[in-house]
Amino acid sequence: MKNITNKQASKNRKEIIITGTIVARGIQAILLLCLFYGLVQTMVFGQEIDTLLLLMMGSSLVTLELALCKEKEPENGHEN
Repeated sequence: MKNITNKQASKNRKEIIITGTIVARGIQAILLLCLFYGLVQTMVFGQEIDTLLLLMMGSSLVTLELALCKEKEPENGHEN
């Protein structure tokens, strides 16, 4: 058996960094699943779902995507 010290064990662990982009992508995934569920319920099963809710989920997806795209664009004033 190997004797592993705490310092060696901590080197082997990978840290998980939670950023705003990861959180936004997670919210997008949840919204997309809810939107898909609502559309399936409406089209396949014929159940009525509030269209305002679907519209709000769709607009939230677009808003998050635009915010993430804007975040990635380089600023025009900075040249390398």
